[in-house]
Amino acid sequence: MTDDTHPGFLVVEDDDLVARWLVRAFSKFRPVHRAGTVADGRARLADPNLKLVALCTDINLPDGLGLDVLRTARELHPRIATLVLTANTQPKIVNNSFLLGASFLSKPTTAESLETFARRALACEGVEDTRVLRVLEMVAGEWSLSDREVELLGLAVADRPRDQLADALGVTENTTKTQVKNLLRKSGTKNLDHLVRVVLHRALQG
Repeated sequence: MTDDTHPGFLVVEDDDLVARWLVRAFSKFRPVHRAGTVADGRARLADPNLKLVALCTDINLPDGLGLDVLRTARELHPRIATLVLTANTQPKIVNNSFLLGASFLSKPTTAESLETFARRALACEGVEDTRVLRVLEMVAGEWSLSDREVELLGLAVADRPRDQLADALGVTENTTKTQVKNLLRKSGTKNLDHLVRVVLHRALQG
């Protein structure tokens, strides 16, 4: 069950069947809002009463391209996580999506891939700087981090108290300790505070 007091997900998708599937996948985590056009998506993003943590958009929409929705998201909500989910895999579309800071999945995709995006979005929710978000995405690939390790690192960088990490991740203290050890081994750092400093330093270096 989701909590409507928390920032939610915005799905911009004109295919009703796909949209309902996305809503079902993301609603495990937070409230989900729907839009079916570029204009509707941009209007939702501009709504001051709509708090968002993530955006998932198709590319080919009835009134234009989802890239325009992404641009509006970057202008109005620079810290939210963004995902392009589309059957349009032209290199220009893929490259422009990445340039706008979005993750990219081609249709059809799996519920597991959507949940990975959702968990990463929530793990980085408290991060206030887009430079840090970019570094988190980079080191996830560079160090071959698991989804859980990315979640853990995001929470640590967001300054979540160390004694609350297990509860935030929904796992036991022993599981969290194991994940921390794996994270430190992969990153070559000596403790979690050191790792957070490494991430913040890389963000400051641009």
